[in-house]
Amino acid sequence: MTIQDDNTQGAGGIKFTVNLCDDESPQCSSGASSDYGSGQNTIEQFGFNYGGSLGSANLVGAPSGWSLDSSSNMSVFGTFLYSVGDGPKSDTAEPLVFWILADGDSVADYASTGSTGGQPHSGSLFSVKVAAEGPGAFIGGGTEVPLPGTPGLLGAGIAALGALRRRA
Repeated sequence: MTIQDDNTQGAGGIKFTVNLCDDESPQCSSGASSDYGSGQNTIEQFGFNYGGSLGSANLVGAPSGWSLDSSSNMSVFGTFLYSVGDGPKSDTAEPLVFWILADGDSVADYASTGSTGGQPHSGSLFSVKVAAEGPGAFIGGGTEVPLPGTPGLLGAGIAALGALRRRA
């Protein structure tokens, strides 16, 4: 899954691309026994958090029939503030691509693992409901990307230079 700043659909655009498979997934390589991404398993719902308020007008470019809902329970991954879903199981997507347009937002606004209604998210930034031949499944994941150590090293270097200058 990727989330990126992308204003091609309008100002303040954040583009979501959700794939069940990528080129490096062993379950998706040719000859694999799993049918992830083969057309039998597709995305039915995608849950995420956002630090602000969203409405249906904020969702752009989603597949036909898909809508933005609030407070969606995504099984063991908890209740997320928002979800993009299709309603009927026949209107699934793989990959799922959509934009959220909200003035002043950034990718970091979607990196919340907080909980709602007392239900934990198991540390997941998002959850995907997979429609399948049979019961389907929920997948959750995402990790927050830490800032690199460069700012800390730069600050330590400046402090050391200041200390050396005082001694001289």
